[in-house]
Amino acid sequence: MVLGQPGPVLTPTLHAGVLGSPIRHSLSPTLHRAGYAAAGLTDWDYTAHEVDEGGLAPFVAGLDVMWRGLSVTMPLKVAAFDVADEVSELARRAGAINTLVRTESGWAGDNTDVHGIVAALRDAGVGTPGSATIIGSGATARSALLALRELGAGSVRVAARNAAAVADLVALAPVEHVPLA
Repeated sequence: MVLGQPGPVLTPTLHAGVLGSPIRHSLSPTLHRAGYAAAGLTDWDYTAHEVDEGGLAPFVAGLDVMWRGLSVTMPLKVAAFDVADEVSELARRAGAINTLVRTESGWAGDNTDVHGIVAALRDAGVGTPGSATIIGSGATARSALLALRELGAGSVRVAARNAAAVADLVALAPVEHVPLA
């Protein structure tokens, strides 16, 4: 570089990532980086971070303004309500946040699982299922139940060990509980 001549324009890197515990197995960084590359977003990065429930609030509080979004996975989908400055109605209904997006007023929490499940089932040719079975009773199960109701499923069974968590599902919509050992 010659003094007085313009140098290369440096673009700051914008950050996004996936948070959870365990997280090492996550394919999200690979998928997001490929998507960013395909979209020409060369100034974005996406990384995985091992964060447990107790570490979520300090982690999010420590992020600078270059952080634009977070994917939230187990066991943080409920804890994310504590760091979200605003929450979508769908996330409230599902009782689960899987996406935090930085806005001018803070972090906005949303649930993209419900729409994703509906889209995946429709793409697989599922119209209106007469019946369905959900395995598990956690945050993703709540999203799956809302997705099945959106598709008009006639009856839903839940195969799960945690009867108390199944009770939370029953509060969303009628389900039949099949206890697992």
